[in-house]
Amino acid sequence: VRKRGRATKPGRVRILLAALCLATSCSIGCGPAPNERRPAEPAEPSWAEQADAVRTGLSDTIRLDRTQVTDEDLKLLDGLNSKLRRVNLSHTGITDAGLARLCEIDQLVQLRLSSPQVTDAGLACVAQLANLRFLHLLDMPITDAGLEHLHGLANLESLYLDRTAVTDEGLARLLEALPDVHLHIDEHHHPLDPRAADHQH
Repeated sequence: VRKRGRATKPGRVRILLAALCLATSCSIGCGPAPNERRPAEPAEPSWAEQADAVRTGLSDTIRLDRTQVTDEDLKLLDGLNSKLRRVNLSHTGITDAGLARLCEIDQLVQLRLSSPQVTDAGLACVAQLANLRFLHLLDMPITDAGLEHLHGLANLESLYLDRTAVTDEGLARLLEALPDVHLHIDEHHHPLDPRAADHQH
């Protein structure tokens, strides 16, 4: 009994096989070999090493992109208050108390901090950073009430807020107090940003 249906032509079979071979060879040739090791990222200097570099005058910056920092680590800031200018901490469990310790470094011009432990009340200490020019707050449950503490930062040039709970109303009040500040929200220019064309900050 002959089955009804469309017979596959030999030419079509050859085309399908050729396409399969091409896809297989590309997937093998375009990707890394199974045993090939990708180069490891260079280890970043430790918190202690960077603190020592600031203490000896070799640097004015502490930056940790991959290392978890806690309030306990901030004890290594002792003696750096007049030397440290920039702090960039991408992964922390710093609390309000830890932020208060950071804000004792009154010469700070840049502070970038990620922490789910910092609250609106904790931001009050940031108001004392009279020299602060660049502020970046990430992954904080802060609201419009926390932004109120920033209204007096007369030298602030740039404010980045990523994954917070602030609203457009709170941001509008902030810009009334700081009309020239460059404002980024969740990695985008805010519509009210008066310096949207300025990408130096």
